[in-house]
Amino acid sequence: MNTEVKQLWIDALLSGEYPQGRNALRNTYEGRDNFCCLGVLCDLYQKEHPETKWEYVDWQDKWFFDDGGERKEGVPTGVVYDWAGLDEVVPVVSYRGVKDALAVLNDRGVSFAEIAQIIEEQL
Repeated sequence: MNTEVKQLWIDALLSGEYPQGRNALRNTYEGRDNFCCLGVLCDLYQKEHPETKWEYVDWQDKWFFDDGGERKEGVPTGVVYDWAGLDEVVPVVSYRGVKDALAVLNDRGVSFAEIAQIIEEQL
């Protein structure tokens, strides 16, 4: 993984700036935006690449990340993975002796602090 992006991602997960959400890269609940750990990665990419955007589709009640060529709601686009230097489309890590995807751990309620530690140690 790209070491600079890795540190940005870890710092963002620990910052408290991103409320943790589930089942989407980004969602809005009771007026507050929430992010999956992979949604945080997309948001960091978007901050460095202003030609990209988050798009809210109200009739679907979902946020999509649009990199200008690909649009996704559940996992980052390929350019985000490339930017981050992640080889696998869905990063798989070991958590309590079981291999699982970061998105699955996030959706099961593993905290951003724990996910940041996993990223630090395994990616």
